[in-house]
Amino acid sequence: MPHGSFVNVKGRRAVTVVFCPDDPRVTHKHKRRYYVDSVNGRKWSEKISEYIATKSEFDRLLNNWRLNYRGAPDLNSYSQEVNKGEKLSPALWEKLKVESNPMTRDSDIVFQGQHFRSKNELAACQLIDRMGYEFKTEVAIRIS
Repeated sequence: MPHGSFVNVKGRRAVTVVFCPDDPRVTHKHKRRYYVDSVNGRKWSEKISEYIATKSEFDRLLNNWRLNYRGAPDLNSYSQEVNKGEKLSPALWEKLKVESNPMTRDSDIVFQGQHFRSKNELAACQLIDRMGYEFKTEVAIRIS
């Protein structure tokens, strides 16, 4: 996802791109700036607006986490084996079954028929859902 911001240049609104995954030449030192009323400006405005919204939501979730917890979440081991050579793929995604995690759950939080362990997990999945991506919860995976 490209990174950037909106600025005013000589009284005109512009979008500044400081990172683009498709173009390694774009950096904080070598920015790209487009007026929002230009063809490129309209294209980049949409992408940078999405970045700003996603970053804002991430920052909100991170601050919420820091208010409630002192450190990073505990790392858990998972139960389904994934070979070192096997990459995350559509075939692996289809193989994962919802609600197959054998670890006990203390919470009864439900969203779209899937159960969650915490409100933070629910908030993250709601963000993923709003972005239009599919998610699965409580899948059993073992990473070796």
